[in-house]
Amino acid sequence: MEFRVQQLQWKKLWVEKERRATQLAQSREQVSSMQGRVGEARHRLAQAKAPLNNRTCEVENLQRVVNARSQEEHDLNGRMERGQKTLRRLEEQLKAKQEEFEALKAKSARWAVDVTRARQELDRVKSERAAQPQGLNLQQTARLAALAVEIPQGAGEIATVQVQLSQKRKDIEEMAAGIRSTEAALQQQWDLREQRLLKLERKLPLSRRLHEWITEMRSAGRFRRRVLGPVLMEIRAMPDRTSAAQLEFMLNDANLGAVITENQEDNNLVHNWLEQNKAQAKGRRNRLLFLPEDPGPVQYTDGHPSQYAAFGITGTVDQIFEATSDLVKQAMCVSSSINTAYVGTAYAEQAQVVEALFSRTSVRRLLTPRLSTVVNTSEYDRSYKSQKIQDLPPAELLDDGEGAVQGDEEAKRQELEAMRQEKASLEAEAQQLEESLRQRHADVRVLENEKQQLHNVRKRLEKSAMDLLRLESELERRLTRLEHEGDPLATAGTLRTDMCNIAEDLMRQASNTSQLIMELHNLHRGLGAVELSLAAASASLAPLHQAVRRAAEVVQAAEREVAAAEQRFERVQERLRETEAHLREELGPTGRPDAATLEAWAQFPGQVEELEELLAARQAEMDQAQAGLRGDEAAVMEAWQRRETEITDLRQRSAAGSSEVRAAEADIEARKATWLPELKRHMEAINQTVKRHFASIGCAGEVVLRESGDEFDKYAAEIRVQYRPQEPLRPLNRNHHSGGERSVATMLYLMALQGVTTTPFRVVDEINQGMDSCNERKVFNLLVESSSRPDTPQCFLLTPKLIAGLHYNSHVRVLPLRYMPAARMSVLPAVAALLISKAEEHEREATGGMGVVADGSSSDQAAASSGSQASQQQQQQQHLVVGAIAGLPQLPWHRMKSILFYGRDSMAGQG
Repeated sequence: MEFRVQQLQWKKLWVEKERRATQLAQSREQVSSMQGRVGEARHRLAQAKAPLNNRTCEVENLQRVVNARSQEEHDLNGRMERGQKTLRRLEEQLKAKQEEFEALKAKSARWAVDVTRARQELDRVKSERAAQPQGLNLQQTARLAALAVEIPQGAGEIATVQVQLSQKRKDIEEMAAGIRSTEAALQQQWDLREQRLLKLERKLPLSRRLHEWITEMRSAGRFRRRVLGPVLMEIRAMPDRTSAAQLEFMLNDANLGAVITENQEDNNLVHNWLEQNKAQAKGRRNRLLFLPEDPGPVQYTDGHPSQYAAFGITGTVDQIFEATSDLVKQAMCVSSSINTAYVGTAYAEQAQVVEALFSRTSVRRLLTPRLSTVVNTSEYDRSYKSQKIQDLPPAELLDDGEGAVQGDEEAKRQELEAMRQEKASLEAEAQQLEESLRQRHADVRVLENEKQQLHNVRKRLEKSAMDLLRLESELERRLTRLEHEGDPLATAGTLRTDMCNIAEDLMRQASNTSQLIMELHNLHRGLGAVELSLAAASASLAPLHQAVRRAAEVVQAAEREVAAAEQRFERVQERLRETEAHLREELGPTGRPDAATLEAWAQFPGQVEELEELLAARQAEMDQAQAGLRGDEAAVMEAWQRRETEITDLRQRSAAGSSEVRAAEADIEARKATWLPELKRHMEAINQTVKRHFASIGCAGEVVLRESGDEFDKYAAEIRVQYRPQEPLRPLNRNHHSGGERSVATMLYLMALQGVTTTPFRVVDEINQGMDSCNERKVFNLLVESSSRPDTPQCFLLTPKLIAGLHYNSHVRVLPLRYMPAARMSVLPAVAALLISKAEEHEREATGGMGVVADGSSSDQAAASSGSQASQQQQQQQHLVVGAIAGLPQLPWHRMKSILFYGRDSMAGQG
């Protein structure tokens, strides 16, 4: 039946191809006939354009005549405009000459007035100059000479007093700056003491009252010898926070709140006070330290710090702070042994440095910027030592900040009082100098005012004489200039002659302009008749233009019809090519049926519609026949048809996807340009680490990237090793290198990956398999060292046995695993099979059963399917039992077949 359906499909394609060939021939004939109609329409358009062209030539000739007359009219208008401009210019010149004549008459009148006024002014100035005095009298001259001597003497005295006053003010400013600096230092010390008291009072509630009581008793002289405390208040400011944290860690709160005494009676007084106020202490009393004898200078029983400078030791804790009295350091050495606690730099934090320091020296306590390390020796076995490593907490009570100021507060207060007294004395002296300076300034100003008045009188007389002399000279020059210029009316004769000449030129130009106006009027009369003829000819063009436009529209419509027919022809031709290609795919390269196919087609109808109806009926019969097959065979047929459809679809997509392929190739190149350099950078970092690892074990090795163009699946990291000096570097190979050598190279490569990868933890299983003891020790030491670095993930090392004498640090923890008997291990496969069975039961319950009923199938078929599925479930349970016995679960055959043939489980997701 399937063969008949295929023959029907081929017959349908062949009939469609024949019909489309007929349609193509018809379309070709339609295009040819339409092209003929287009030619006829273009011939009629040419006939309509002939009278239009003749009339257009006539209109153009008339237009040329009009243009010539218009150009002649334009020339006459230009000449007339130029004549009118000449008339206006001559009129303006005549008017200007008349105005110039009137201006000469007015100028002559002003000249006569100016001459008379200049003579009168000159006579008045001469009389005033003769009556004016020539300068100061004799008494005024003598007083002016005396003032010239007295004023410099007063100015010299003022300068001397100003120098003295400036020096006093400078001294006062320097003293004020010193006072401000001392006050600021005292205020900072007071703030530091208050901060320390507040923090200490939170730890030991009696600290403030105890400090105030000791200060009061010390001021009243009630103590026989030195009484210091609390210790926190006797320690100088510590700007270095690291040193403050180290000191506070060693002393702790009890020692920082302690009171130190030297005399037994003083010790009893402090003890009694603490007993009287113990109710307010809330169980946290201040400690009392009694030193009856002077312990002398600090002794370093474990060696002087300078001996251990090679280990990064800079000193002991007693050397990192200063106190108000040496008694404080002596008491703390006795109480907290700060002279045996050594201070080191960050270099001393390294594990190998710490190990060497504690093993080679007598040092037992070490403080670094981050850690506190203490070595304890067992009382029973002196060779056994243990280390206690603690993180160094930041200082709380001794945290004074970076701006803390050190110094003796009482000495600064005495210095401040002396500076204030000296400043007051300097200010009094400066005030006296200022008063003397003001008096001297007043005397000098009186003398200068008197001198200025005399100078003003003399300058006023001199200025008046100079003004009169200058005015007399100016009036004489002005009168001489007016007499030299003479009366302006003397030049009026030439102006009258020019006015007569301009009037004659004006009359001649007016006559010429009248003649041009007559010629222009005659030209206008002839131009009117020609323009009327041009208008009539232009009006007759409109019907001719309409006839040409209608013929052009007919041509355009015919051309559009031809274009539409050509498009239809191309579409029919394209469909025909598609059908022929489809026939070539089905019938072979020729695309034509052979004799056997034509004989098989003889029993089918010849129309496409009848073939489609018959094909639909045969397809329904085949679907019904397939529905009666077993479930697995129907699935095979369905899969075959689906794959056939997918193959056809993929061919079409492949033919149309060349642009997508090119775009994908461009995208691959772009991604490669960003990915490959980054990969090479990582490989270079891994290579450098691998080289260091191999060099540390006395060998050579490297890791290189093996590229393969665009075949990215062939890219690889190639490990090259050299375990013996006489051999070159060669890739790691199982045929040349032993299992231990390959294990060493692999482990060194994996450890190098830690620098370029980020994981929460790492698991290494049996790294010592195949290694000798020497390589195992080297690899283990490298693994411990690389896994103990900061910011590295946790590493689990699984191995049945390790060699003896391995080096462990504080970051390594050994966890032994217990052995499980074989009897318990034997039940694991059965348990796994049971878990799989339970999971499948839950899956069936969640999906509502495993039965499947095909669309259009009968109830009998559904019942048969349910029965077959029940038997399949029994077979599945049997297989699970067998699988449990064998140690591995097995799947039924129909599920295995679905996975092998179709790439998925046919039972999964049903329901």
